[in-house]
Amino acid sequence: MLRFWHHWNYSLVLLAAYIGTFHFWLVSDGGTVLVSGLLSALVLGILSLFAAVQGYFVNRVDFIAHSVVIVDILLEATIIPAHSGLTFYLCAIGFAVVIGGYRFWCLRQPFPPAP
Repeated sequence: MLRFWHHWNYSLVLLAAYIGTFHFWLVSDGGTVLVSGLLSALVLGILSLFAAVQGYFVNRVDFIAHSVVIVDILLEATIIPAHSGLTFYLCAIGFAVVIGGYRFWCLRQPFPPAP
């Protein structure tokens, strides 16, 4: 279990933050969406840098893929002032399948692919 957490902790935190941010936006007005989106992207960006320093990411592609989730939160907060519906779950599933699948594949290789 500890090995699982070591390999997936940041990805799971990022997924929870993504879903939590969008749920917060369902009950927020436009100004709150902007501020909370910027704050969320900033905190996740800092956590991403900590994860990179600790060697969490398998390679640069893994780092960039995780960063795309943060950029999505930033863009959604700045471009779309009001959010409704639960379609963000489809995005979360898409991110989880693509990033999780790639990460799972890389971690199963005897030597992870070069950046």
